[in-house]
Amino acid sequence: MHILKIMRVTIATFMIALITLYFIDFLDLMPEELKYLPRIQWVPALLMVTPVVSVLLLLSLLFGRVFCSAICPLGIFQDILIRVSSLFYKRRKHKYTYQKPKSWIRYTVLFLTLASFMSGTSALVVWLDPYSNFGRIISNIVRPAVIYVNNFIAAAFIRSGNYNTPLYSVEITGLTWFSSICALAVVAVLIAFTFKHGRMYCNVVCPVGTFLGMLSKVSLFRVKLDDIKCTSCGLCGMSCKSECIDSENKKIDETRCVSCFNCLKVCKKGGIGYKFILPSSVKTLKPAFFSKKEIEKKTKKDAVDQTRRDLIITTGVVGGAMIAEKLSAKAIENDPAAHRKPIMPPGAQDRESFNKSCTACHLCITKCPSKVLTPAFTEYGLEGVFEPTVKYKNGFCNYNCDICASVCPTGALRPLPIEEKRLTKIGVAHLRLDLCIVTNDHHDCGACSEHCPTQAVKMVPFENGLTRPQLDPDLCIGCGGCEFICPVRPFQAIYIEGVERQTDAKKPEAKKIEKAEVDDFGF
Repeated sequence: MHILKIMRVTIATFMIALITLYFIDFLDLMPEELKYLPRIQWVPALLMVTPVVSVLLLLSLLFGRVFCSAICPLGIFQDILIRVSSLFYKRRKHKYTYQKPKSWIRYTVLFLTLASFMSGTSALVVWLDPYSNFGRIISNIVRPAVIYVNNFIAAAFIRSGNYNTPLYSVEITGLTWFSSICALAVVAVLIAFTFKHGRMYCNVVCPVGTFLGMLSKVSLFRVKLDDIKCTSCGLCGMSCKSECIDSENKKIDETRCVSCFNCLKVCKKGGIGYKFILPSSVKTLKPAFFSKKEIEKKTKKDAVDQTRRDLIITTGVVGGAMIAEKLSAKAIENDPAAHRKPIMPPGAQDRESFNKSCTACHLCITKCPSKVLTPAFTEYGLEGVFEPTVKYKNGFCNYNCDICASVCPTGALRPLPIEEKRLTKIGVAHLRLDLCIVTNDHHDCGACSEHCPTQAVKMVPFENGLTRPQLDPDLCIGCGGCEFICPVRPFQAIYIEGVERQTDAKKPEAKKIEKAEVDDFGF
């Protein structure tokens, strides 16, 4: 194996293993420092505006698209799928052939993604960012599967009478049917691409790959065919999972080469190498965003197929929207609180900045110890699909916790000092006394007041010696302790509604502790 490929495989294995384990880690065994690994991905680094951007830019200008093959977890995941695909080709590696670049598609996708982001939304970034797609795959498919296996083994130990096992049952939370189905769909697309055309996703769909391809066109080190030593045998082209080596004409499309170095290993005559190329020998890059020549090559059959695909997609979207609307209408009819505004995680600041910066990687969802974060469906609108929202079905937002903001790699959640976080209003409580146990059943309760950390809910005299809750919205931070603990079902007597902009709540008054004066021992 070529030394460059050994280095690439080693770094790639290290990266994907650590990132995957950090997402899966439901027992909190991994070191906290691993939270910096997602921040060296291109989109998080750009959104955070950190010096990492300069490092990644320099790396690409020097060595081409090594990021795609050694650092990007979705790219490395595709390499794993490619290796698996070899098992389906009579236990031999799949032989690739040179394919002409689909420039008009990839540059259009890049242009639309940039235009979408510049308009103030990360909607397309959420769907296309490779790191975020990988995060959702791990969070919605791999992590639940690992937890299920853990629970099965833990239950088996208990049934056998062995109670000394370090494993214990863990509840699977933070999932929605929509996010899980979409994650499975992305895996299906990757399998379809990799099994037939290798890194086609990276070179057609991924906007990060297209951008890095433009940089690799002028990189100092690139894979190059030797005009003299190359015999056009085609071995390098058959091993190229980017399908960018035209061995017949002795040309390589640098914009699609991901520097995997597979081609260097198969050539025994030194006809291809990773070489230093002076900038003066580089032709000016003129990407055809809308190549008229390529568009005209479209056949009538392609047009018909595209029309059918558009019809199927449109029907699916419209049908799904109608079903979602009916379900939503039914929920609103049954529950007066169903129309509530969604709750953003602490540190989101306001809806606009949160929507622009969040790429829905779901790292905060997997790391939330209170299990209150879940992927949004249409709570934030169509542009906020997959982004984390707070729901108090399984718990409440811990008064002394700031983990979600500390692990966020894009800056969508601003890290807050604990003292500031305790006063950050992520929502406000709404009290429905007509549903309260004290009002309806004339039974003593007070659970909401007991679990309110800011004294926003207090018990006041009611009748027959009973007390019922009274709400001070200025003190409420929307932590959800009251909603979670309220025993009224199916609809709680108190619930939290999100705010458009997170502000500071009024600071609760410190309780006065009166010192009792003791004159003597009392006996």
